[in-house]
Amino acid sequence: MSGALDSTARKTSERLLKKFGKKAVYVEVSEGVYDPDIGTVPIIETNHDVTCFIDEAKAGSLKSSGLINADDLVVLVSAKELNLEVDNTDKISFDGKTYSIIKDIPVWSGEQIALHNIVCKNS
Repeated sequence: MSGALDSTARKTSERLLKKFGKKAVYVEVSEGVYDPDIGTVPIIETNHDVTCFIDEAKAGSLKSSGLINADDLVVLVSAKELNLEVDNTDKISFDGKTYSIIKDIPVWSGEQIALHNIVCKNS
């Protein structure tokens, strides 16, 4: 069940990112169905156009615990625009570079995620 806070927070994050953000492509990576003709499971990449805000990883509990490094980036994406479960096998591309996803730190607005804080590393 989602409430008024969910709706407001999701709309607000999407509106602000669309106004001030940068265009990027979120690449969802998944496995297909086993193909006996080729003897493998194909990897399927699905592109999602998103608008994001990119920032350097800041000092804090994640950095001090060693979970993120100084050269990692944090990419903020509205959950309304990227309505899927972020996985560390996925990638995100912008400015001609592709970044591996380390971790998603979602911001909840009640019952739903309003914003994804995606920690990335240059691939």
